[in-house]
Amino acid sequence: MSVYIKKFNQFLVRCENESNVVVLSRFHSGLREDLRRELFARDVSTLEQAIQLVQDLDQPQVSLFTRRINYRNVNKTTTLKSQSNQS
Repeated sequence: MSVYIKKFNQFLVRCENESNVVVLSRFHSGLREDLRRELFARDVSTLEQAIQLVQDLDQPQVSLFTRRINYRNVNKTTTLKSQSNQS
């Protein structure tokens, strides 16, 4: 994804008179279908938001279920430590 973003930024330098809507549309059209759907679903309205989102989504990620479990475990550990320090 970083290669696409880099090439798009190079293209953007040559198209400095394009409106934000046109620029976002051009960026959107060069993405994979799954990323295009996410941008639409999240109502992304700026190129900066779009770039950040596709970078985040393109990274290898742990499943949402695993992240929730890890988050809960961190909170339990933090809570237990806080409670033991108060005693």
